[in-house]
This record gives sequence, structure tokens and C-alpha cells, in this order.
Amino acid sequence: MRFEPPISAELLSGTFARLVSEGRERFSGWRRNRVGVRGLLLYLLVLPTSIAIFVHAALGQVGPLLYGIAAGALILSSARLNRLAIQENLSRAKRRFTQGAQRPYRWLAIAALAGFTGLAAWGLAEHSLLSAAIYAGLSALGLHLAYPSDGAMPAESSGSDSKLSQASLTSLQKAEERLINLHKLGQQIGQSELASRLESITETGSQILAQLADQPDLIARSRRFLHVYLEGAERVATHYAKTHRMLRHEQLENRFRQTLVLIEQSFRKHKVDLAKKHVEPLDIQIAVLQQQLRDQAIR
Repeated sequence: MRFEPPISAELLSGTFARLVSEGRERFSGWRRNRVGVRGLLLYLLVLPTSIAIFVHAALGQVGPLLYGIAAGALILSSARLNRLAIQENLSRAKRRFTQGAQRPYRWLAIAALAGFTGLAAWGLAEHSLLSAAIYAGLSALGLHLAYPSDGAMPAESSGSDSKLSQASLTSLQKAEERLINLHKLGQQIGQSELASRLESITETGSQILAQLADQPDLIARSRRFLHVYLEGAERVATHYAKTHRMLRHEQLENRFRQTLVLIEQSFRKHKVDLAKKHVEPLDIQIAVLQQQLRDQAIR
């Protein structure tokens, strides 16, 4: 009869602590990167505008009908631009080596909302031009206060970034752009499990880039990660996002899921390998110092 040794309490507690730590890290990452329902309230303003359009169309009132259609287009544009501005703020907070494109999504959203409010007040509610202008200004101020531009500031660069050579910095910048693109693709796919896996991949990739920035001598050992793994992951995710929008295919989704699992495993393994390479020099120094102390003690 084979005897199975009991699992020690220390092993169980260590495993439980590790699982809790990983869960907390994933939850924190989800909270940092989620867009959620922010900005969706603007889309609700389309409902009363749509009702007004149907009413004026039924009554045969061409002028108010055209005003309603224009107002509906403006509020939809404002809502979409506002969501893009929120996403840009979130991605900007993840950047360390790049600045990212400065797109005026937020100001365009404010202008579109002001145009919608003014047009609806003047063309549909038949207020005076002065009243419509006041309503437009108040709506623009409200959107400005509801979504401040400094809601997500860029991450601060550490002092070690200035020690990087131009070639190393360029490699890290390209890698970071690919990680940002992977994050955006995860949001476009619209499948929670696949989006979660892509988010985990980008989080691990960001941690790897931070390790490389702190230890630039390890960048040469990460060329495969920087130029093969990341590029391949971005290429596959881009093509899948395009195909997924046109046609949902179960077999293709399963293959993409399996590919993401392999990519995630490769990223985690590379992160562990880098940590070992980071520790090995110090471990050797400690061993040498211990031997020197023993030699001194003998003498």
C-alpha cells in the first residue's frame, strides 16, 4: 500500500496566499483599465431626440425633422468621442516609454454636446438664440467637469530610464506600443474571457518591460520576446478582431483561445527567466563574499 504524505499546513497557507495575491492583482488591474459604464449616459440623450424625430416626421414638419436628425448625429458623435477620450486617458496611464498621440477627443466631444444642446433648444424646443447659447455653454461646462482631462496622468518614468541607450529605448518604445494595441484589441473583441487573457498578457508584458528598463543588460536576451512574441501576438489579435467582427466562428475562437494561453505562458516564463537572471549576479557575489569571509576567518 502506497503512503501519501499529508499536505503541510505551510504549503496550503502559502498556496492560498499566492492565489489571494494574484486575485488582488488581477482585480486591481481590472479596476484600473475598465471603461465600464462611464460615458454611456450620453447615449441615453438619443432617446428623447429619436421620439422628437418620429413625431415631426409623422406631422410632416420638415424643418424640425432636419433639426432633430442633426441633433441626434451630434449627440451620438459626442458620446462616441467621449468614450474614446476616456480610453485614451486609461491607455496614457499605462505608458512609461512613449507619450502616445494627443488626439482632441475630449474637446471634440464637448463641442459636439454643446452643438446638440443648442440645436435642440433652438430648433426643437423653440427657445431664443440667447437661451440656446446659454444651455449649450452649461452642457459643455457640465461635460468638462464630469470628465476632467487629468483623470489619468501618465506614469512617471524612473531614473533608470535615462541610462538606457537609444537602441534599447527604441526597442522598449516599440514593445510598449504593441502592448497598448493589444489592450485596445481586447476591448474591441467583446468576449470577456478572451479580453481578460489579453489584459493578463499586457500586464505581464508591462512588468517585463519594467524589468528590462531596470536591467538594460538583459535586453539582449529578450530580443525574441521584443521582436517575435509581441509582434506575433499583436498580429494574431489584430486579424482575429477583424474576422470576429465580420463572422463569429466557434472553431476559430477556440484556436485563438489556445493561442492566447500559449502566449500567456510564454510571457510568464520569460518574466521568471528575467527574474532569475536578475538574481544570479547577486547570488554569485554573496557566495564569493561568504568564501572570502571564511578565508579571512581561517587566517
